[in-house]
Amino acid sequence: MRADCIGGSSINVNRAYTDSVSNSAPKGGTEVKSDSGAASTPVDAFQSSDLTVGDDGNVRFILSFSKDAKASDTTAFLKAQEKSGSTISNNLPLINGCSVDVKPENVDNMLKNLPVGTQIAIDRPLAFDNPTIMKSAEPGAAANGQSKVPADIADALIGIDEVWDMGYTGKGQTIAIIDSGIYPHPDLEGKITGWVDMQEGTLKPIDTYGHGTHVAGIAAGSGAKSAGVHKGVAPDANVVGVRISNVSEAIKGIQWVIENKDRLGIGVINMSLGDFAMRSYKDDPWAQAAEKAMEAGLVVCVAAGNDGPSERNISTPGIHPDIITVGALDDNGTLDRSDDKVADFSSRGPTNIDGINKPDLVAPGVDIYGPLAPEAGIDNESLPHIGKDYVAISGTSMATPMVAGVAACLKQANPNLTHKDVKEILVKSCDNYLDEPKYVQGAGLINAKKALELALTWDTSHDIEALAKNAPKNEAASSVEAKDAAPSDEGFLMA
Repeated sequence: MRADCIGGSSINVNRAYTDSVSNSAPKGGTEVKSDSGAASTPVDAFQSSDLTVGDDGNVRFILSFSKDAKASDTTAFLKAQEKSGSTISNNLPLINGCSVDVKPENVDNMLKNLPVGTQIAIDRPLAFDNPTIMKSAEPGAAANGQSKVPADIADALIGIDEVWDMGYTGKGQTIAIIDSGIYPHPDLEGKITGWVDMQEGTLKPIDTYGHGTHVAGIAAGSGAKSAGVHKGVAPDANVVGVRISNVSEAIKGIQWVIENKDRLGIGVINMSLGDFAMRSYKDDPWAQAAEKAMEAGLVVCVAAGNDGPSERNISTPGIHPDIITVGALDDNGTLDRSDDKVADFSSRGPTNIDGINKPDLVAPGVDIYGPLAPEAGIDNESLPHIGKDYVAISGTSMATPMVAGVAACLKQANPNLTHKDVKEILVKSCDNYLDEPKYVQGAGLINAKKALELALTWDTSHDIEALAKNAPKNEAASSVEAKDAAPSDEGFLMA
């Protein structure tokens, strides 16, 4: 998924993105330029940034208060903002912050009065355009004289079919899909075991855009509508849908997953989306929220982004050094590895601010078939289809759920694996055969069979001790109320 930034400088005027998609201001939005006086504000150079005003007439920001900030100061600041007409739209205790909707004429005043140490970012809405069209992948046809269809090629390249043969299909595992939603496609029937809609509060799974449905199917679809041909990497895993429409909802969604992981059995998070990185991961609200998820024992897989082939454009939260950041391989529709390359669109490292080598690895991401939601906004008649049930799309969004699915299979094989274990296993077991630097391909192409072999013998005794010692206390941030951190349990659809 992809959305665009307007302006930007050291204050992180961000460009949210959704894979295979790009466009500018939200529909109906208008542009306004802040003329703030600058030097007196707690953040630098914001006065020259172009801000997008939404349909409600507001500019939405994400604020993350310093851990050293006094609760009385932040409370007084927020009350003053509300008095001036601003609205606290989402409380985000996971990052000790909130999102706030500000009238354009009040932006300067807000900036001048921010508590010392506050991090600020634009809360950009996710916006969509047509998917990137790479090439025609005809379903069921041989690729360059081979007997394999496109789905078989991706499966064979990563070795997942051999993992299935060994009895590991993700059974008993659950993957949280933080995305545009999930439509209950036949391939996902009985597999959506939890649901929350951060965007509109719907009580049943929906996906008007179709991106999240496609991603969920790649990760864990049963392949029911294709007699198992187009099934997911972890076909016996379940999924939990977390529907979002902007960055603050993504952060809120991560918090919801952390709070509900034990009840719903969630072990893996997939985020095939991100935001243009304008600051260190240490100061980036989305990256910091993802860090909390890893600390809570969740395996976190994130798309690198679709801004290649230029360098230094890895998206957040994939800029975090510990996250599993996934790039896209172009297999050219063949099993012959000599024609493989990192897809031109796949974002390259190092990370923009911290200079960290990313992505961590790559997985097939060109012309990947997945379930098609009815009347999905992502659909395009130029894309390869199988009837009305499947569509082939390209992007790091498609590569990421392959890795999340493998992670689910590894967790099935060795339930005590931590995020750190899974990442180390995946990186150590990659096939490094591409003539590309590390900041382009990471450790190489994911190898599911080699990863499984490592996982089965991996010593997790030290991890169990560390988890017991460092278990998160899940304390709400003192300066922001946590009462609106997540919807009630009525937001779930339990299978």
